[in-house]
Amino acid sequence: MSTPLFATRLDFAEIDSTNRFARRWVELPSFSWGDLPALIVAQRQNAGEGRQGKCWHSPEGCLMFSVVFSREATQIPLPKTPLVGLATALAIVDWVRFWLPEPLASKFGIHWPNDVYFLAETGKFQKLSGILVESLASGILVTGVGINLHNSVRQAPDFLRSTLVTLADLAPEVGNAHSRETFLETFLEIWWQRIGEIRSDEKKLIQEIDALCTQKNCHVTLHTPRGAVTGFCRGLASDGAILLDGKPYYCGESSEESKKNPSTAQVDRGIGEPMN
Repeated sequence: MSTPLFATRLDFAEIDSTNRFARRWVELPSFSWGDLPALIVAQRQNAGEGRQGKCWHSPEGCLMFSVVFSREATQIPLPKTPLVGLATALAIVDWVRFWLPEPLASKFGIHWPNDVYFLAETGKFQKLSGILVESLASGILVTGVGINLHNSVRQAPDFLRSTLVTLADLAPEVGNAHSRETFLETFLEIWWQRIGEIRSDEKKLIQEIDALCTQKNCHVTLHTPRGAVTGFCRGLASDGAILLDGKPYYCGESSEESKKNPSTAQVDRGIGEPMN
């Protein structure tokens, strides 16, 4: 699967959120399937929600966008939808490795189900990126991505600063040397290849994600709609579910405490988070 030529691209200086706009846009009478795939890009998001209604601080300098595409065109069946978020997270790690030198590039991991973290020298994980995938009843998928790019943690509220990392802060010689558009173009090429692997090489895709799982070999508490579940995480099942004490779970927000992952992430935090 090659990089798509977007039928529609919409750019905004400021918007409530790219995902929220996408949901409104596909309901307009003027919308047609020929408008897909579509790319919606914002320089700033001012009012929105992430997963489970969380609010996000999204200053200018973040890379914030949503890709809108049809499930039929990508041949991704409904049960495989969670893999879109995981494949996107893996694409972000690939993208980081494209731009950053070692040893920095090898310090990024995937926090199931939808974040990319950096392992700081303090031993704590800091959030680089978040993902929000929405599956609409019409058969449309909206994948929102937020990456801390040109912004700085100094722009964040005090209580968030220790939990975040940005590319510009981490490697200013890279983060400040290229435009948002250059970073976006390289990411989209990598992302589309990973999305194609959901259909063409799912086993390999999940193995790579599992190898990067930050919760693996940790005692994890998963906050699910049915309540909290605690267990030892062995990584991911063959279908992308997280395994706690050998039992697969398909949704929830996790927190973990162990020697490997000393940070606690009971509440997702981030600059540049894609908004609902």
